Amino acid sequence: MPPTSILITGSSSGLGLAFLRHYYSLSPSPKIYTLDISPPPSDSPKVMHHFSFDISDPDLPDTLISYFSSTGAGDAPPELVIHSAGIRGLEPDIIIRSGRTEDVRDAETWDALTSATMTRTFEVNCVGTMNLLYALGMLVSEHEHAPLTKVKVVIMGSRMGSLSLNNSSNIKGGAGGGYAYRASKAALNAVVRSFVIDVPELNIVIVHPGRVETRLVRDKVGIEGEGTVVKEEGALQVDEVVSGGEERGLVGLIERLGEEDSGRFVDRWGKDIPW
Repeated sequence: MPPTSILITGSSSGLGLAFLRHYYSLSPSPKIYTLDISPPPSDSPKVMHHFSFDISDPDLPDTLISYFSSTGAGDAPPELVIHSAGIRGLEPDIIIRSGRTEDVRDAETWDALTSATMTRTFEVNCVGTMNLLYALGMLVSEHEHAPLTKVKVVIMGSRMGSLSLNNSSNIKGGAGGGYAYRASKAALNAVVRSFVIDVPELNIVIVHPGRVETRLVRDKVGIEGEGTVVKEEGALQVDEVVSGGEERGLVGLIERLGEEDSGRFVDRWGKDIPW
């Protein structure tokens, strides 16, 4: 069954925007809340409320708690939360100097990474996830209108956060690289594993959506609207990943996930990924 209410982060582009459009298309559509540093595009569906925040903003948890608490808007916490906000941690300036533009891997090697990029990637991918889960944890443990069933939280993770898979025998062409992204997603995994234990009222699943053609892997270098497009080989179209295929993509997977799946790390077909 589709949820009656949903909060989508990273809703202004990529997977988040595709989820927004899908759930709005349902009849009846759920109450939809969105969260992103900028509002969804002007041609996007209207939502109940948009939280205009960077996911790593320290003021975000209190804002969410206030809005969804009985002293705020009075709305119960959403039944479903889809956390799509994230960044890849690329160094696009390296591509400009090298002239190599065929793949994002050129922009995330050990000799390209700066401390500023590493820190920012951790802020968004790990601290941002902690912000969101903290707010949800406070809401489900204290809200007088908290739902009888667990709040389902689906976090868009990555198999690049798997320590087990980061070796040359598991991945064609070898693994390695992706330092900021790998480290931040591995840290995200650690945060989620602890939350599953400490806040059992949340049903949290990490999902690797696959290589998706989004801003995460389409960094424009230089002036807005100009520059070099950095692509990842084999990236899929976002709508195909969200709601396409025989099993209806990520939407179908999310509907199938139950309370017994809390704490799992899976791909878009629901198969477990080793930590």
